[in-house]
Amino acid sequence: MSGDRLAKKLRRKLHVKEYDRERERRYLRKRSEEDDVLEEVFDKTTLMTLYKLINTGAVRSLHGVVSAGKESRVYEAETSEGTTIAVKIYLISSAEFRRNREAYVTLDPRFKRVPSNFRSFVYLWAKREYSNLARAFESGVACPQPLFVEKNILGMTFIGRDGMRFPTLVEIDLLPTEYQRIYKEILENVRRLYVEAGFVHGDLSIYNVFVTDDVHPILMDFSQAVVLDHPNASTLLERDIGNLVTYFKKRGVRTGSLEATLEWIKGKSE
Repeated sequence: MSGDRLAKKLRRKLHVKEYDRERERRYLRKRSEEDDVLEEVFDKTTLMTLYKLINTGAVRSLHGVVSAGKESRVYEAETSEGTTIAVKIYLISSAEFRRNREAYVTLDPRFKRVPSNFRSFVYLWAKREYSNLARAFESGVACPQPLFVEKNILGMTFIGRDGMRFPTLVEIDLLPTEYQRIYKEILENVRRLYVEAGFVHGDLSIYNVFVTDDVHPILMDFSQAVVLDHPNASTLLERDIGNLVTYFKKRGVRTGSLEATLEWIKGKSE
């Protein structure tokens, strides 16, 4: 089967929503919008990569969108063994992607050469997040476990229940005692990430900390994490912790000073 025919076939399989006949006009308009999104996310190369993952059993089917941003889409997916996982697809068509992310890679001592080709840069970025997640997970940080990375597609454990992701910190209200405890647990994870894994998250906020049913935090989105000898590591750490301190202080949490918290994160105080 040719690449074009296979791409069309896979696109058709990804259309799972149907509308009643009496809503035909709405259906046509909505279908057009979905086609635009599918064309943006599932370009020919991405579809061929997905097809390869399907052949290996890493992915059997994609379900609903878990989250959507300018640079990626995260889908609930299922493996050939019936396990629910999350599949993150970085958009090849995101024009501002490289402008916003190049400094993280260019100044990262782990990468000696940054690809000039945009598609190759996105592939490198996906591998970078996989590597960051693996190192964090192995160090005991509460985060998704990476399962595979293939070009611009990253697979990881699904953080949620029954096909629904857990809410982020900003999406729920907690009891005062729960805010105090979850703040402490987040800082413990940030410290573990710093001391054990040798990383700074770099983009930590209330929007990418998930909260489980039993009210424990799980850190997400490690694509911007940087190693400690990255020139911007200290600045990014201060920004991360500053965001948390500001948020939790407003909810009555005894946070202590930013300076003391940073010293503790770095393992310089108990």
